Amino acid sequence: MTIFYDNRRPYDNYAASTKEWDVIFIGGGASGRFGSSYFKAMGGNQLTIEMDNHLGGKCCKNACTLHHYLYEIAVELDKARIWEKKEYWPKFPRKNGKVEILPILRDFMIGREYVFDFMFHQSKEQLNLQFLLNQPASIVDPHTVKVEGKGEFKTKNIVVTAGAGPSIPNIPGTNLKGVYTYANFLDLDYEPNDVVVVGASKSGMPWACFFNAVGCNTTVVEMMPALSQFPLDDDVRDYTLRMLKIRGLPVLDETTLISINSDSSGKVNSVTVKDKNGQTKNIKADLVYLATGCTPRSEIVSHLGVNIGPKKEIIINKYMSTNVPGIYAAGDITGGIMEMWKARQGGMVATKNILGNPTEFETDLFADTLHTFYETSWVGLTEKEAREKVGQVFVARMPVQGYKSWLPLPLCEGAMEYAMQWPDLRGFQKIIYDAKTRKFLGAQHVGYGGKDSFQYLLYLLKKGATIDDIANLTELFINPTHYIQLSRLRAGMKNLVDLA
Repeated sequence: MTIFYDNRRPYDNYAASTKEWDVIFIGGGASGRFGSSYFKAMGGNQLTIEMDNHLGGKCCKNACTLHHYLYEIAVELDKARIWEKKEYWPKFPRKNGKVEILPILRDFMIGREYVFDFMFHQSKEQLNLQFLLNQPASIVDPHTVKVEGKGEFKTKNIVVTAGAGPSIPNIPGTNLKGVYTYANFLDLDYEPNDVVVVGASKSGMPWACFFNAVGCNTTVVEMMPALSQFPLDDDVRDYTLRMLKIRGLPVLDETTLISINSDSSGKVNSVTVKDKNGQTKNIKADLVYLATGCTPRSEIVSHLGVNIGPKKEIIINKYMSTNVPGIYAAGDITGGIMEMWKARQGGMVATKNILGNPTEFETDLFADTLHTFYETSWVGLTEKEAREKVGQVFVARMPVQGYKSWLPLPLCEGAMEYAMQWPDLRGFQKIIYDAKTRKFLGAQHVGYGGKDSFQYLLYLLKKGATIDDIANLTELFINPTHYIQLSRLRAGMKNLVDLA
């Protein structure tokens, strides 16, 4: 399968004659690879050590890429089920009313080998990085790294980018056959029928929608009020939840998982939960997917006196450095939000500071997305937050409130068939401005193809863009977000009036 290297074996790509490195990155995922690339580009001498058999981290192995793969399949199957009675919509074969999961996972694992191979080729041939693969490292002291069979490597600095692993709740039954997380889901070797997903999280919801779309009886169990951990207004949250309900996917919120139960063979057959009223019940399940967060792998520095937080995260300052001179950390191992942009930028910021270019890393304001059967995206303030902060706000919303007739808008790319034939499913969006200063404050969107625009909306937000600025943008019509058009409809008004 692979062309450039055999990923079943350890691999060395470094100058063994080097006496001391400028920096060693422990981990070749997003933080380590991008940090190394930047350091190399700036003329530094780096070494990256990765314990796994590929570069790129868990994203391309079993996390982000798999998550998006399953989301896209869920959307396709969801549409096929909704439109299968239309005479022009092709039918697809199923067995017992269900789509088989194992061939879907097999195709993913074939495809990711090519990703691994390119990561290797790009890192070695294009970026000229020095690295070791398939070889775990230990940190002896702030200037010494040890690799079994290779000896010790001296370095001026260490950047710890070892990532995080799945958090397992402390309840009976988590070790049973049939209990999965993102880390071992690709080991699935049977076709489940009854699935319980624990956690209405960014990882839990796309998996739950996938299981629902392939035909499994799927239930989501969530300790908090549904989707309350995301900065969404009630109307956006309610729309997202209503779309799940239409698909027959129940979300049992304010419900606690008590135990995972097994049959006589030791395989999962149910879970026991307690609802908000204190009532317990059993839910049938032959697969339990735990989407209960991630725990940083900070044990690699626990012996060095590095400050560790209550969730096992490595404590860093805005310059990515720990309390121990010469040791930096970046990515998921630092806790908080665990996003690709944070990992990549964090590795680069650590590099800049090591190179003597003091740079602060700000992670408070960012755009984000939750995948269900849609992309639910957001950036900036919610409408509620904006009203509390600035008082008078202008809101453009689609669909508008109070219109009782057939309303196909927003006519969004990716949902046009819904708009024409089932408009309730066509999506939801809103944009929020300060009515006095006219500055853009925030936006939210439920639909398809809109999330990419949010990274640019974030940029406009940071630049202080106004409704007049956004109204003068050029849209590629028909576009998945209507913020430009909606803003343009009111931009000429001196005193803004809601278009909601």
